[in-house]
Amino acid sequence: MDITLRLSLPRAVAACVLGVKGATKRELENLTGVFAEVKLEDGSLQLSGSTAQVEAAQQLLTERVHFQQFEVPRDAARAILGERGSVRHEIEATTGAHLWVELREQTALVQVAGNVSAVERAITTLDFKVVQDCLLQPLFAERWLRQVARRLRELLAAEGKSSQCRISVERMEDRVEMKLIGHREVVATAKVLAQDEVVIEEVPLSKADALRLLQASQLKALRQMTGATIEVSVVPSVLRLAGNRGMLEIIKKELGKAVTPVIAADAIQATSKPPEMVPNPLPVKPANAVPEEKPRILIDGMDVLHFCNTPSAPSAPAAAWDQLRAAAEQLRAGDGALRIFLPEKLLTEAPADLQTCLVKAEDPKSYILSAAEVLIQSGKKCLIVSNGTGASYNQENISRS
Repeated sequence: MDITLRLSLPRAVAACVLGVKGATKRELENLTGVFAEVKLEDGSLQLSGSTAQVEAAQQLLTERVHFQQFEVPRDAARAILGERGSVRHEIEATTGAHLWVELREQTALVQVAGNVSAVERAITTLDFKVVQDCLLQPLFAERWLRQVARRLRELLAAEGKSSQCRISVERMEDRVEMKLIGHREVVATAKVLAQDEVVIEEVPLSKADALRLLQASQLKALRQMTGATIEVSVVPSVLRLAGNRGMLEIIKKELGKAVTPVIAADAIQATSKPPEMVPNPLPVKPANAVPEEKPRILIDGMDVLHFCNTPSAPSAPAAAWDQLRAAAEQLRAGDGALRIFLPEKLLTEAPADLQTCLVKAEDPKSYILSAAEVLIQSGKKCLIVSNGTGASYNQENISRS
């Protein structure tokens, strides 16, 4: 006697049972003798045949099809799908798993189905390709943060990586947030570039000096010249600045001419807050000193380690790390921001005292060139440290990157 069993399945499982062009369904029918009908639009599965055939089909599906699901932010789901589903199709093709993404109001449900190894590969790939990070800043920095986000998007587009990192800026009740969602490595690099570009300062003033600054003719001109955010408040009396380090030095020097000598001199105790509100006070300088911009130092760690090793060396020996450490310590003494670019396989080998300077980059040269391009466009100096002739780091290459 024939029976019919109707099941409601998660969409990813239904897609897995159907297979590419119905191949998995036909295999199920050939192995068990059951007649199977799969509808992807509602995730339904209908099995028809004898009791033994239907039970055999159920058992086979239980053994072969594994399933996981989880919620992610809605923006992260867009990164999983990619443009016209390109990222999702790529993950399915490389892992053998089936993905289904259901968008909701604030979140999205991601379903993964396939055999055990396929599901594990897909989860690992999703974890590497889709990560979310952010920078939190005070509300007055919103305009500058949006400018930085726009420049980062333009840089990603020029490198053909727009789909690998989505950048947005959202205003919340008491903060403004830059969200970075996408490929782990690209997100990490974009965040490093953003952190170098976003510097926040709140300079305490006397009430008289705050009133003088509000009437100063330089304010509008400085905003137009630098693009930085400049706000003056009387109650409380404070000067708020958002921009990159070089811009803020110029602004403080020019505005110092409009206030009392005590303020004009760098006797001001400025509260400097780089991304994520970590205190970072500025050094005190004489009143007549011209601020000297410190170059950002970008070290090609892979290049340095290869130079120290023989061509056949499989990894970096202790001597190579010592030389890289010595170079970092000597360059760090110049008081410039220092980053060491290394591929993931070497990050865990790096000494603990270098960890705070490391940036993961499978292709250090391309990421250093990208960082240099951003720094040059914003009027900053940068120093690239590598071995060999350095031909790949010349000005022409940076301009083309």
